[in-house]
Amino acid sequence: MKTIFCIVFFCVCSIAAPLFPCPTAAASKNGNFMVVADNLPDGKAVFKVLRKENFINEKDRIISPQAFWTDSVTLTVVLDEPRAFSCPGVPLITNDGEFLVVLKTGPVFAGSVLRIYRRHDQRRDQDPYHGVLVKEISINDIWPEDKVSSMNVWTDHTPEWFAGGSFEFSADSQQLLHATRWGTTVRIDLRTGEVRNETSIVSPK
Repeated sequence: MKTIFCIVFFCVCSIAAPLFPCPTAAASKNGNFMVVADNLPDGKAVFKVLRKENFINEKDRIISPQAFWTDSVTLTVVLDEPRAFSCPGVPLITNDGEFLVVLKTGPVFAGSVLRIYRRHDQRRDQDPYHGVLVKEISINDIWPEDKVSSMNVWTDHTPEWFAGGSFEFSADSQQLLHATRWGTTVRIDLRTGEVRNETSIVSPK
C-alpha cells in the first residue's frame, strides 16, 4: 500500500505602509526664508534658517528667475535629543524668519509634539543667532481630551498627529493656527507658547 503525503505551504504576506516623507527643507510663505535640516555625527539634528538674497547692489545683481539664498545663517537650532524614526521633525518658518516651529513625527504618547524656537537677539561667537526654545507643546494641549485617550496603539498605518489638519501663521508672524482633523482650531502664541483652543476654525488676521 502506498501512502501519499500532502504538504501544504501557507504564504503569509505582510504589506508595510510607506515611511513618512520627511522634508529636509521648507520655505516661508513669502519665500524670504528657508529652513534646512541636517544630521550631526552624534545622531542629533540641526536646523538652519537662511535668508533669500535680493542682490541690492547693482554690481552684484544676477538676473534670473531662480531664487538664491545667502551663506549666512539667521537662526540655528540643534535638537537636544536623537532624531526619531530617522526624521528630525517637520520645520515651519515664519515670514520674518523670527520663529521656527518643529513638528514631531511618529508616536505621540508622551512628550512634546511641537516645539517653538525664536531667534536670539544677541550673537554668540560659536553659534550666531542661535535659537532659543520658547516652549514645548504636548498632544494634550492640541487634541480634544477624548481623542487623546483613544490613542493607545501606534502602527505603521497610524496617521501622523497632524494628518488631516492644517497650519498657518498669522499675518504678523506672532501666532500659529492649527486646524485639527476634528474640526477644532488651536491658536498658539509664538512669543510665549500660550495655547488657546477654539471650537470653530478661524482664519488668521
